[in-house]
Parts: sequence; C-alpha cells; structure tokens
Amino acid sequence: MSTNADEPAIIIESVSIEKTTEAAKQSNTLLERVRAWDVSDPAEFQGLQCFLRDRVAPARKFIVELYKSQLARIRDLKADLESKRDALLGPIVEAERIGTKKCVDWRAEEQRQVDEENRKAREAAKKKAEDEALKLAERLTEQGRPEAAEKMLTAAANGTLSVAMPAPIVAAPARVAGVTFPTSWSAEVVDKAALVKYVAANCDAVPALLAYLNANGPALNKVAQSQHEALAIPGVIATSSTGMSKRTV
Repeated sequence: MSTNADEPAIIIESVSIEKTTEAAKQSNTLLERVRAWDVSDPAEFQGLQCFLRDRVAPARKFIVELYKSQLARIRDLKADLESKRDALLGPIVEAERIGTKKCVDWRAEEQRQVDEENRKAREAAKKKAEDEALKLAERLTEQGRPEAAEKMLTAAANGTLSVAMPAPIVAAPARVAGVTFPTSWSAEVVDKAALVKYVAANCDAVPALLAYLNANGPALNKVAQSQHEALAIPGVIATSSTGMSKRTV
C-alpha cells in the first residue's frame, strides 16, 4: 500500500497460518459432529444443547477474536481515508451545490417570465374577443335582433366566448451537453387518516391501493411481544418462532 511520505503507514498484520488451520479443522469437525447427532430422546436433546454451548459457541468466539484486531485496524484505516477524501471533496460539493442552485434559479425565473408572457397573451386574446362581441352585440341591436345581442353579451359576461388563443411561448434555454434539468415529483402524506379512509373505502375494487399503506412493523411487533396470542388488531395476527440462547457456564 502506497502512502504519502509524511504519513505513517498503517500496518495490518495477517492471522497466522497455524491459527487459521487450527480454526478450520476445528470448525469442520464440529460441523460433522452436529450433522451426525441424532436427537431421538431427552438425553440426546440435552447433550446437543450442552455441545452447542460448550464446544460450538467457544469455537465461534475463537474465530471472531482471531480477526478482531485486524478488522478494527481496517475500520480505522477506512474511516481515516474517507475523512481525507471528504475533506478534499468539500469545496467540490459546495461548488456543485452553489452552481446547481444558480442554474435552477435562473431557469425558474426564465420559466416564470415565459409563463407571465403567456398569461398576458391569453388575457389580451380574451379582451379582444370580448370587445368584438360587444361591437357585434351593438350591430345586432341596431339590426333589431335584441335576443341575439343579449346572448352575445351574456356569453361575454360569463366568459364562454369562443376565443382563439395564441400559441404558447415555450422556454428554450441554452443546452449544454451532459447537463439536464429533470423535474422529480414525490408524494407527501399530509392527512394520514384521510388516506387510510380512502384506501379502506376503495381497496376491495382496487387492491393495489393497499400499497399506499405501510404497516409499522416495529410498533406491531412491540404489541405482539406484550400480548402474544391475545393480540387482537384487525388484519394482524401474532406469530412466534423459537430459537436457542447459549452462554458458557
């Protein structure tokens, strides 16, 4: 491993061949013993428990201890390298943050201006249509057609005139190869009760809606731990699994 001249090398000693050979031999021997163990009566059941506690568990501890110091040194080395990397990356990350914000802000402002121009164009087209409708209503009145004139005035007042809207202006910022401005969307639950009611009312017809609700596993498990078979939450059942805890005596 190469290091800078002013930095001390971190030496990670390897585990001796003798110890790893011993551990491998012991592990395989223990595995074969357990595989061959026939649990057919209380004595064998008790014997296997003692074997796991007195032979297998210490063997596990021995192997873990073999690599404990080396793994600790590797973690320290990894943490040190990541710290140095992050220190160098700090100005880069800040430059990206500032530059990205400036570009996004500029694009948003450009889009705002385009939207404002489109709004003004639509309002101008609507105003033109209303003025033309008023003039037409005046001519209809002069021609002795008051009902037609009234319909025209009512349409103008209600905003139901047929208006020829101008083609919208579309923002076309200067593009740079390799740079895009994707817009991402995400959902935020602001009324969980309303969401639950909606899903409950419609999940029979649309089962996929159930995916909108995620059960809180840790909270439900805590209730199951305290209530066991007495757990009585609609849609939830208590399940159990039995393991074995070992300690050296």
